[in-house]
Amino acid sequence: MMNKKARNAPVLLAVIAAGTALNLAGSALATAVWPQLYFDSLGTVLAAALCSYIPGILVGFITNMLKGITDHVSFYYSSLNVLIAIAAAYFSRKKMFRRFPQILLPVVVFTSIGGVLGSVLTWFLGGGVAVNGVTFAEQLQSDCLADLIDKIAVVGVAAIVLLLLPQSVHDRCNFDGWRDERATERAHIGIHSLNTRIIVMISAATVLVAVVVA
Repeated sequence: MMNKKARNAPVLLAVIAAGTALNLAGSALATAVWPQLYFDSLGTVLAAALCSYIPGILVGFITNMLKGITDHVSFYYSSLNVLIAIAAAYFSRKKMFRRFPQILLPVVVFTSIGGVLGSVLTWFLGGGVAVNGVTFAEQLQSDCLADLIDKIAVVGVAAIVLLLLPQSVHDRCNFDGWRDERATERAHIGIHSLNTRIIVMISAATVLVAVVVA
């Protein structure tokens, strides 16, 4: 008989595939309707909130790798989507997507990642010089404003979806919950330590791969 982890593997793969598709669809929609926005992290946030860190990280990374096929600059920004996944999984554990005003913190953090770190990365990729006469301060202000609108929409939609999904779906998708519930406290601590190392390794690998591929 298959164990619980094996039985739920198809669910995990489906969430990763759906999250990636949602990111790509959102990105295409934003490009067509409002080019200043990205809307390419909704799938990442939902996958991380439902299935925890690793699935969310994979969705964010795969999204940027696929976008990079037509726009190689997207490879570099995969690290931002990975950071958003890590933050989203943490906020989900703290149930911040279901509470107000706690839900404002994910908006602020996601905006800081996409707007502030994104601006720094864009400036770095541009060689640290003004593009079309735009200074870094002006670029930072513009990026943060656009990203704030983007992340308000992403967090708002994600919160609604998470609220509407029945608890049975949350339980089925909970990657952390696939462990043996009979594990001792010592094993429980050890698993969390292992998960942390895995998250760090995957995050570092995504940045390395993005740089090498780009």
